[in-house]
Amino acid sequence: MNRNLIIGIVLVVVLALVAIFFVFSGSSTPAPQPSNGNPTVTYPSDNTGLPNTQSGTTAQQQAVQAAFQSRLPADNPNHTKLYATVIVGDYALQVWAGDVMGGEAVLKYNTGTNKWELIDAGGGAWSVDTLAGIGVPTTTAQSLLNQLPH
Repeated sequence: MNRNLIIGIVLVVVLALVAIFFVFSGSSTPAPQPSNGNPTVTYPSDNTGLPNTQSGTTAQQQAVQAAFQSRLPADNPNHTKLYATVIVGDYALQVWAGDVMGGEAVLKYNTGTNKWELIDAGGGAWSVDTLAGIGVPTTTAQSLLNQLPH
């Protein structure tokens, strides 16, 4: 293969990995937040077929969304938008999309702290097997996936 092509491909892969690391890495010091304490997340008003989570959500769905938003960088460089929020028991899936990437985040309710915690930000769609692989009970995983909009 052409040496320049190989170098270009390696460079693109490295840049993508660095971007993913910065978007989803937790920091030991919190990032500066806007005055309301939450990163700015826009809610879509387009015709994507996915529910708009800005209105019509339950308090628990709003808590899941806030927990996910708290893990975003303060300036939200990916312009992350939130879509469906599905909760079954102590587990939730938060569908999100941004300019560069999107996916389904998995959150778990911590009864000790009474807060939702991000388990995995995802990078695409989950299956029952992959959810079970990170500790979600199989029946809960199936229920979560069945409730997502198609």
